[in-house]
Amino acid sequence: FFFFNHSEFSELESLFSSNPVNKNGLNKSKSSFKSRAKNQQVTFIDPRRAYNIAISLAQFRTFENYDRLCEAVVSMDRSKLDLEKLSNMHQLLPTRAELNR
Repeated sequence: FFFFNHSEFSELESLFSSNPVNKNGLNKSKSSFKSRAKNQQVTFIDPRRAYNIAISLAQFRTFENYDRLCEAVVSMDRSKLDLEKLSNMHQLLPTRAELNR
């Protein structure tokens, strides 16, 4: 799981975005691109699945951050992760179809 702060997101956006070209072959201004991009929503998974994942992730709020959760998984810490939580975590993994998108 990755969370970006605003400056990191801006840096990624500047690295991987391109200015759209209008009918005349000229680049449109970056501000019009950004305003148009804010109105569009890109989804990688079904909204209902995303909602269910968000609800399921709530059970892991006891961890300081996702690094601590990863450490508990790697170290197989049964005091922090029981079988039910691990099973739920397994269901959160992307499906083959989601990976192929």
